[in-house]
Amino acid sequence: MENIKKRELLGIVLHILIYGFLVVFFTRVSPLIAYDVDDWVFLGDFGNLLPKWKSWNPTRIFCTNIMPLGGRLGALLYPVTGDYVRAVTLSSALILSAFITVMCYLFLQMVLKRISMPFWRGLISEGVFLASFFLVFRNRPSSSFMFHAADLCCVYFYVMSGILNGCIVLYMMRFEDFAKAFKELSPPVKIVFLAALYFAVFSNLFHSAITVVYCGAMMLYSMLQSVGKESILSIIKKNFLYIAIILLWLLVLLFEKSGGRAGSFGEPFDITVSISQLIAMIKAISVPYLIVITVSIVYLAIAVVKRKKMSSEIIVSAVSLVLITVYLLLLTALIHYFSRIEASWGTWFFLILICSMSLGQMIAGVKGSGQVWEKAAPVSILVIMVVACILPDGKYRISSDRNADYDSCYKGSSYLTGHIIEADRNGEYAITLPIPKVVNPDDFTYQEGIGNTISHTLYVQGVIDREVSVTEIIDEKLNSELLTP
Repeated sequence: MENIKKRELLGIVLHILIYGFLVVFFTRVSPLIAYDVDDWVFLGDFGNLLPKWKSWNPTRIFCTNIMPLGGRLGALLYPVTGDYVRAVTLSSALILSAFITVMCYLFLQMVLKRISMPFWRGLISEGVFLASFFLVFRNRPSSSFMFHAADLCCVYFYVMSGILNGCIVLYMMRFEDFAKAFKELSPPVKIVFLAALYFAVFSNLFHSAITVVYCGAMMLYSMLQSVGKESILSIIKKNFLYIAIILLWLLVLLFEKSGGRAGSFGEPFDITVSISQLIAMIKAISVPYLIVITVSIVYLAIAVVKRKKMSSEIIVSAVSLVLITVYLLLLTALIHYFSRIEASWGTWFFLILICSMSLGQMIAGVKGSGQVWEKAAPVSILVIMVVACILPDGKYRISSDRNADYDSCYKGSSYLTGHIIEADRNGEYAITLPIPKVVNPDDFTYQEGIGNTISHTLYVQGVIDREVSVTEIIDEKLNSELLTP
């Protein structure tokens, strides 16, 4: 009993440290910065809690509510930080770090229960899992990683949606038969799971499929295990929960088809584009992680040859990897996003999951002539991966592809918000705001309407007492100060 308490205490401390590291990472190393129009729009008003037929984004319920929550938290932190832009960075870092920490914890619980490894080796496997998200595309200085997105809005809409669906999969995976285990869960746990599942399915068309393909893979696995042994009706009853989730997702597809955004993409269906983007992404995988993938494949191949029992979780994850990749190839054949990590997140999640479980099994099976070797070998794997994540410069891209310079983003956002906050303090209801003249058509910041957008967001957050009316005027003198050369 005493050992169990020590283990639980150690687990709590380590996850607090993971959370702390992530918060520092997303505020210092790769800051989450509110910069363009979409960021300011979605930090403001909360969205619907039910899907809305024929709206612009009919089923993005999770996305359009989690981001305003980040905005409200930022407003609460503003008096503490004394800097509104940094308050939003901190609130976003706190929320994203919480999602990642929960995902890591659920992975730990899954490997402890399904792979039956000692607790300390489970922690090593969890470290390998987390490091993989930073390492998989660490192929150059200041590179992308699995928690990066084109802007802050995409971090909330894409990355967090992917992590939430990953959490659902990891939670279900910890049970040998989740459909059966679900019936035995306590009412509070059921409510939390169903709420998380609802937001996961009604999140983002790219990422809700993560949960759905896992359910489909589990159904296929269950049917193959039961064929010739059980009736079709019995198999359907056994997989009722998975079937219900898939049917719910089909309803999501129907709602999305009715939406305005579904008809806004002008690209013709072209599978060759998505395949070429997939190939480009595979080529972008870092050399260290290619070694991880190779080691994992070799280990699994040896296990098959020696007829060792392979974890059903690895088999189901492999099927899920194939299904999600096919689905994303078809989806991105119409919306050419596969080359964006945040959009093709599901493919890389299942790849990381398979490799982490494979290495986890390998770590669990490490034997040696002495206790030192048995501990040193697993720790060495993790240390090597962490070092590879840090090299060559320890820098990662910030949450702004349109302007990759954090100081420039911060200066611009502070300039815009600062004038509006100051006007409110002075009791003004309308101001004229000079903005630089932009020549880049992809600039989503310094354009007509940005002032009123930010003013509305600050007002609904309670940062300002009145909605200040803003009229922008072009002042080219600001170009050298606010635009990156």
